[in-house]
Amino acid sequence: MLPTCIAFDFDSTLSRILGGLQGIFEIFVRRDIPKELVKECYEESKKDGGFNIQRLLEKVKLKTEKLFDDGEIYHEFDEWVKKSIVLYPESISVISELKKRRIPIAIVTRGDLNYQRRKIELTRILYDELYIVAGELGKCKALRELMQKYGSPILFIDDDPRDLDLVREHGISENEVITVLILRDDGHHQDGHS
Repeated sequence: MLPTCIAFDFDSTLSRILGGLQGIFEIFVRRDIPKELVKECYEESKKDGGFNIQRLLEKVKLKTEKLFDDGEIYHEFDEWVKKSIVLYPESISVISELKKRRIPIAIVTRGDLNYQRRKIELTRILYDELYIVAGELGKCKALRELMQKYGSPILFIDDDPRDLDLVREHGISENEVITVLILRDDGHHQDGHS
């Protein structure tokens, strides 16, 4: 039986960042901020609802007590995002095939609303539904909404084993959502399997 909808995570599932996060760190290293401090601030900024450049800049300012030209940093960051975010080659062919078969495509991703939306827009990936969620249970809520709209089974593909485990832990059965773990060589979740 074909799935009624296929839901994809975005980062490290459909897309990747060329060169990793070094470009973000370099924005500050060029301004004489130690790379380790920038990394520390980056990790802290992710905890406050998902990474965005504004949070990172505020963390760096707080820890260094330095002044920056915020507009210049935002511009450099946007230029880095434009050059760095790309789809995995097979993402394009898979999405094209699903579109031909008229299987609805959802992107279910967690993070800062504006940053996630910007990355998705830059890739020009085709989709029918977009859920940019916050919190541990955001993806489960989105999957339930997709089931209400499209029925079951939904195929959910993610690179984070914890997000896949949460689907089962929160009462969504294998008949409702089929979970698939995708492991990318350059992914963030190489430390375990769902």
